[in-house]
Amino acid sequence: MIMEFSSIKKILKQNGACNDVDRVSNYEELANVFFSARGAEYVINKRFPDYNLFKEYKDDVRPYGIYVDENDVDFSKGYNFCLVGKTENKAVLTGTKSVYKIYLIHGAKVRIEAKGYAVVKVVKLTDDCDYELHNDSKVVML
Repeated sequence: MIMEFSSIKKILKQNGACNDVDRVSNYEELANVFFSARGAEYVINKRFPDYNLFKEYKDDVRPYGIYVDENDVDFSKGYNFCLVGKTENKAVLTGTKSVYKIYLIHGAKVRIEAKGYAVVKVVKLTDDCDYELHNDSKVVML
C-alpha cells in the first residue's frame, strides 16, 4: 500500500531527523538522504526507523533500493541497496561505474561475490546483521 509522503516526514521529524528531511519532497529524495553518511549516522545513533516502520513503507521505498523481507533482490539494478529484516540475498557485484553501497539492518543477511575492480561498502546499521564476502584480488572494500 502506498503511504502519504507527508506522514513519513512527520514521523522522522518527531524522531529527531535532521533538517535535510525538510528539503525532501518524495521517497526518492528521502532515499538519497538515507544513503548519505549523515543518514546512516542518524539510523545508527537513533536506532530508527524500526523494523515495523520499514515494513509499513516497504512498497514506497522499494523502487529506491530499500528492500524489506525480500530474498530475490536484483543487484544489477543500481548501486545503493538497503536490506531490511528477514532477508538472505546473494549479491554479485562487478564493474567500476560507481561504489556499491549495501546497508544491512534489522537482521538482514547477504552473501557478496565481488569481482572485476568493484568497489564495495557494507554498513551494518544494527548489530544483528551479517554478511559474507567472496572477492577476487581486484576488489576494494571500504
